[in-house]
Amino acid sequence: MGGGHTQGGHDFTLQAVMDLKQSVGELKEAGRNNQATLTAIEQRIGKIGDRVDESLGKLESRLEGRLKGLEDQAQQVKITIHSTKAVLYVIGAIALAVLGGLGWLGKEVWDVTKPLILEKLRDNGNQVQAAPAPPAPPPAAAPANRRP
Repeated sequence: MGGGHTQGGHDFTLQAVMDLKQSVGELKEAGRNNQATLTAIEQRIGKIGDRVDESLGKLESRLEGRLKGLEDQAQQVKITIHSTKAVLYVIGAIALAVLGGLGWLGKEVWDVTKPLILEKLRDNGNQVQAAPAPPAPPPAAAPANRRP
């Protein structure tokens, strides 16, 4: 029994090395497969990201268009309100001028006609005489007494 290696020990070591070599090969292959899978996932994520970017770009464009439309409508409302205020100011000024003119005209007519009216009232008051009382209606005839 010498201290040398026996054929069984050598076979075991050789088998262990071969198993390790095979395991390392399998691990390398699994690593390559994982790398390929990761690359495929990365490409899918990239495509999804591109689609999301494209969709966001379209959405942004649509929203900008709608916002522009709302800005235009708001500007039109602003112009309409301003125009309406201007028209109401003009109508109000005209109404005040007309009412003022009518008030002035009424005062002038009153100033001219007041003395005439008062004079007529005084004249009519002097001419009014007590009218005779209307005649009393004749007394009703008494019913004749009839005898049976």
